Amino acid sequence: MKIQTQISQKEYLSLTMELYFKRPLNLIFELIGILLIFCYFINRNFEKLPKTPFYYVLFGVLLVVGNPLLFYFLIKNQISKNPQLTEKITYEFSPEIIKTSGENFDEKISWENVLKITENKNWLFIHEKQKVMSFIPKSAFGERYNDFKLLIESKGL
Repeated sequence: MKIQTQISQKEYLSLTMELYFKRPLNLIFELIGILLIFCYFINRNFEKLPKTPFYYVLFGVLLVVGNPLLFYFLIKNQISKNPQLTEKITYEFSPEIIKTSGENFDEKISWENVLKITENKNWLFIHEKQKVMSFIPKSAFGERYNDFKLLIESKGL
């Protein structure tokens, strides 16, 4: 089975921001930031001071707005420096290997090296190593998505 994809910068940015906010640690930071801001406005603090210090708001805003904003700009920078992220990629799935080729690269991965395959509403994620993941829009499969699901089930993934 052969499919072609090309992810736009906007799609890549949207996907990475979605994955960012799904990580528990990032959600905890957001909640801590909201808690700090809330504590300032109800005049509660952890140091038992008569008035809640303004740095509660500063740290709260830094966690709630600054952290995601920094991540956003890092991803935009990554996109501009790495054109492979948004180039046209061809995936060829066979019972033996996954062949991935783009304008600047060519790679073959055996099914044994695939750790797991996960999905969300619009994307399919192929986890190759601990920190390496390919992401494919489900729309790229078209009507062949069920055939792909049968292939990965036969591989025990």
